[in-house]
Amino acid sequence: MAATAHHPSTHTQHGTWTVRKNLHYLATQSFPTNRVMKRDAEHFPAYWLHVWPERNLEPWKVILDTLRANIPTCKVLQDSETSAVTATNNARAALYQAELVIFALGQGKDIAEAKDFVDAHFYMLLECWNDVLKWLLYLMLNTPTTSDPLAIFTSVRAFAAMVLFPGWAHLQEEILDKPQTIDFIYLMLSQEDPDSGLYWYIPKTVYQPGCLILGCLKRCLDWESTEDLLRARFKAMRSDSRAKVVKSLSTRPKRMCSGIIPGHGLWCPAEAGLDLSTLSLVVCKLGQDPDISKKVRRTVCHNIADSLSKIVADEVEPLGNFNQPNAWYNMTAGILHLTGREPEPTVGLIMPHSHHRIQALVRANVVSTAFKCLVRLMAEGERGYFAELVLRHFLANMTDSEVYRDVLRDLTEKEDILGRYIREVGSRSSIAQQYKRVLEISRLAFEVSPCVRHNLCANDKHPESSTGEEGNGTLRQCSDCLSVAYCSEQCRTEDWSRFHSHECKLLARTQNDFEARAASYSYVSQSVRQDQLRFLEYTINSQSSPDIPLDPHQATHAMIDFRRELGDLQSMDLSEPVNVGPHPQGELRCPGAFQERVAQYSNDAMAEPEKYICVEAIFSYDWQWATHVFAKLQHYPEATESTRFRLIDSVFVFRPTECISNQRTRKPMEPDTDVMVYRNLVIKEERGLCSDKTVWTKLLQKAFAHEREKAVWRNGIASDYESGDYSIETLS
Repeated sequence: MAATAHHPSTHTQHGTWTVRKNLHYLATQSFPTNRVMKRDAEHFPAYWLHVWPERNLEPWKVILDTLRANIPTCKVLQDSETSAVTATNNARAALYQAELVIFALGQGKDIAEAKDFVDAHFYMLLECWNDVLKWLLYLMLNTPTTSDPLAIFTSVRAFAAMVLFPGWAHLQEEILDKPQTIDFIYLMLSQEDPDSGLYWYIPKTVYQPGCLILGCLKRCLDWESTEDLLRARFKAMRSDSRAKVVKSLSTRPKRMCSGIIPGHGLWCPAEAGLDLSTLSLVVCKLGQDPDISKKVRRTVCHNIADSLSKIVADEVEPLGNFNQPNAWYNMTAGILHLTGREPEPTVGLIMPHSHHRIQALVRANVVSTAFKCLVRLMAEGERGYFAELVLRHFLANMTDSEVYRDVLRDLTEKEDILGRYIREVGSRSSIAQQYKRVLEISRLAFEVSPCVRHNLCANDKHPESSTGEEGNGTLRQCSDCLSVAYCSEQCRTEDWSRFHSHECKLLARTQNDFEARAASYSYVSQSVRQDQLRFLEYTINSQSSPDIPLDPHQATHAMIDFRRELGDLQSMDLSEPVNVGPHPQGELRCPGAFQERVAQYSNDAMAEPEKYICVEAIFSYDWQWATHVFAKLQHYPEATESTRFRLIDSVFVFRPTECISNQRTRKPMEPDTDVMVYRNLVIKEERGLCSDKTVWTKLLQKAFAHEREKAVWRNGIASDYESGDYSIETLS
């Protein structure tokens, strides 16, 4: 880029003068902006009658033609600073008037002159906007002079007016389905906020504050092509730009509900709750891609949930506009999105480390927030299906000691919140009673029962029992499949000859390009595995002997569905025990890579029924997948009641949640598939979004459109959660 200074060309000067002359003319014919934007209907007919008669169309045509002639398409600047200022002034002035025109059309839609003109000139406005947008992107990436607050403020307002205008709903996909449009949104996310306020909270109108950038982001989720483009452009960005976007998504939630926007009275808890719910939806959609999910899973979810908890705090609630159930539905919807629930889930795709997201949410007091939403909805005469649904989802994850301790702190640290909710909910729902029951079960499992570190070495001939003192920090994963781990070379060699030589062929990766991708072994962390095994062992030992009959002549195979026993149970009885029943198939079956290994557990129990029992335990992972633990326990009849069964071997696999209902009703099970079978689908999904050779700055110079698809209009944030026709059963 040239460093020498040049005076603006005569053509540029003339273009600037022409634009300003015509804008000045239009300004003399119209009301001031602050009067036009007020919801005062009497101003709008006068405004349109002054501005839109045929004799006044010529200035607008001149403005658009001049902008197209004077705003180049990402060409190298001869004089970066002077040209940038000139171009920015032109663009700023035109965008300011364009926003006013589009907004006024919303109020003057019944005036034929206004509607006919804007509809007739939509593509002219769109073409002009695309040129302006590419130019602003180029300037923002290459010169500091255009990153001033006024330029950003004006461009975001005009962009939102184009994207959010309801009269162009059928044309919004054409505006959004372009790389430079998505890049502009991401660039806005990464801008530093000025001292005077938040770019994220540029008001839609004088009396209607709202997050325009989030509104534009949400529009991108209304079509499959633009949603895919949203992910693709994120991954095509330079790493430093992508880091700025992630940082922006992480830090903005706290400021969005802080109420400290100098000079602006924009903060309203109900409005902030709606915007945070929208951000939750955006994060959920971005998180469908594994590469993006790693970056937004923990901190962003935690900060959004923390902000929601502050919005519904007792001292803030009276200040907010929470008199409508929609406000509580919106926040419930936001929490559901944060947990990863999707109305149309991606089939066969497993997000790694789902428990990290749950841990981050409960640390941010999301359980008490969901309870507040449930109580307020019930007070309004609503049944609160989705608030209860999300609460049961966290209940099912209480087999994680971190989740248990954070939920306990959230509900009991400052006051007995749970007791208050039990009184307020009463007999209308069993969920509050169930929290009291599960908290007690988790307390017994994690605080009262003996603390035993279970061996996670895959070698079932490991010399140490479940009471061994060796740590799992020294475990090494198999370098070929990354799906099993061993504590020593001796264990690896022994297990290879017995089982893993066959398993590894089925689990080994076929895409060498993705060596850095986390494998299935690490999808559930060692700490969570330890907690789940401890919970399983405690549950078996806490049962009275009739529940697990030990027939010396017949092998014992049991099954525990912790998802149902902790999360779905509807009983109000606090003494309801965890049900441990006989396995519906009479033996452990694990079709897939670990079939022979699990079959050996059953063979051992059949050979020595007085010594071993086998258990299949089902733990919550996410909305689509469950963790199935196939375990072998040894019986020590002389030991104390709390240690008579000790877990010695286990295998963790994923199964779709449908398999659980099949087992309950004893229907023929679908063949189980290891998580590694879906590795290629994950890779294919990632490959299909963006070429490895794509460079963000290179594609800024190109405007290409995806092949048009039929618009699939997805309803707003709260609409899916407001219908009284839904029930827990239809959604679980």
